[in-house]
Amino acid sequence: MSTRRRSPNSGSGALATEQQSATAHRVLLVADESGIDEVCALLEALPRKTRGRAFLEVASADDIRTVDAPSTMSVCWLTRDSRPGHADGEVLDRAVRAWISEMVVTVEHAQNLSTWIVGEAASLPGLRRLIASEQVG
Repeated sequence: MSTRRRSPNSGSGALATEQQSATAHRVLLVADESGIDEVCALLEALPRKTRGRAFLEVASADDIRTVDAPSTMSVCWLTRDSRPGHADGEVLDRAVRAWISEMVVTVEHAQNLSTWIVGEAASLPGLRRLIASEQVG
């Protein structure tokens, strides 16, 4: 099931896309700067046994914050200043695509993953299409 909506927790009107699977065993959370607050809130609200990965892109290490995520969730902060020459969202796009290519190798893997993508970066529509084409969630 896929839904698209305006993100209520980000004042910027970032677009959030959610792919949910009734049988999901893992989650993938993705956000650029406009969606950080929402994804951090989601991480803190997840059941403690939730497994998965969160990719969060920020401008610099100064923007990284502590998040009370389940111990079985890996939170990956991606900083643009450590990768000069990349446009907003590009670092995020590359990281998520690499993770999907490694972790979603069968239809069963895809069906066992729920995703949440929120942000405004130009690259995010491409990630949304990729996830939809991989039949994730």
